[in-house]
Amino acid sequence: MVFDSVLINIIGFTLILLLNLAVKLDKISKFMLYSFQGLWAVILFTTCFKPYGLYLPSEYCYILLLLNVFCFSLGFSIVKPKSYEFNISNDNVAFISAKKLVSNKFFLIYLIIITCYIMSLLSVYFAKIAVSNSLGEVRQDFFYENFYGPLFTYLDLLFLSPTQIIFLGLGMYCLFRYRTFPVYLMLIYMIIYSTLGAGRLDYATILMSFIFFAACLTKLNIKRFILISSLSIVVFAVISYVTNMRGIGEDNYSEAIVQGVDATIENTVTYSCGAIVAFDHALEDDYVQQMGGHQYGALTFAGVVSSVNIIAKRFGESFDEPLSKLVALKQDQRINIGATNTHNALYTFVLYPYLDFGILGVIFIPFFFGIIVRNVISKLYKYRSIWLIILANYCFMLMINSVLDFRGMYKPTSLLLFIILFFSDKLFKSRKLV
Repeated sequence: MVFDSVLINIIGFTLILLLNLAVKLDKISKFMLYSFQGLWAVILFTTCFKPYGLYLPSEYCYILLLLNVFCFSLGFSIVKPKSYEFNISNDNVAFISAKKLVSNKFFLIYLIIITCYIMSLLSVYFAKIAVSNSLGEVRQDFFYENFYGPLFTYLDLLFLSPTQIIFLGLGMYCLFRYRTFPVYLMLIYMIIYSTLGAGRLDYATILMSFIFFAACLTKLNIKRFILISSLSIVVFAVISYVTNMRGIGEDNYSEAIVQGVDATIENTVTYSCGAIVAFDHALEDDYVQQMGGHQYGALTFAGVVSSVNIIAKRFGESFDEPLSKLVALKQDQRINIGATNTHNALYTFVLYPYLDFGILGVIFIPFFFGIIVRNVISKLYKYRSIWLIILANYCFMLMINSVLDFRGMYKPTSLLLFIILFFSDKLFKSRKLV
């Protein structure tokens, strides 16, 4: 069984490497595509050896996941940017557009207001921690009891979450090229937003964005290598502390970090590899039937469905959204992914296209996603807009997160933000250069 799984992955990634050799890639495309392929390769090969007692996924599961990687890579490769001359690290057009945005008085007012608001949320959050037994209990309250009030869900959907996406791109770009007071406010916002709910993956997205811009904006040398390594260690220490606090709740910071390191390493492996095993469970347990049949795009493009439902409610009509049923199916029941391991929520990105169209969804949706991502890069070379830089960073996060879940266009605001950023050359009147 293990040998068969390893062999399937070797064959699959050999085909992917042969595809790479046939394609000319620019610096940004090469970094994004190879990071995506490399992460999937590491996780898929790791699952073959059943780490921490995890179950071994079926050969069919591996084939579907390899199809996802290959088809994304194929779609990504067929788009040819018209120019490769743009260098994000020293281009004045992108720099000037970022500088103008950060210096805009309306942007500054919005930045100050939303930073003050999220700091007030943090104070409530810490007050909750002070009277609770563990961070885990507070996190459960954050998601299920909504202790910020009834408006928080809407404010998060409409403002906080989209702002985080924008700041992850804009703030990190400016951190390398234009460090001013508003840039540090954006960094404060990113850290606080990631702290709310104690979501370790949110901290990781900050590191993802930093690595993206470090790779695309700079040439790696000893000084920058030390900086990236130091930040990675700090983020790992924070995640280790949060992991420990969500468990036993050790009060001493140094001891909490030390005790959280082993748990963090184990959690990183079991969460990433566990998502593969969970997807295999969905295949074995026939989630398609449990969902009432294929959903024909209603899950992959749940943001569109949600938007239609919001409009329908204005006219006194509404309907059950398939995504709500899937979330309940994933969240409300923990499944066995090993002899002593249970799991919920994370089933890889591939679950969505599979539930929508079966194996055809696994082939065509990643293929078109690859086309969209490479088009973003192509438009970035053409228009050199800070908004397209933000979108490229967002696409990179979606690609990396695909090994765990689909964190993209299932929210109406995320879908709208994606569309706005994609057409930013027209909406924001960026200068056409090619």
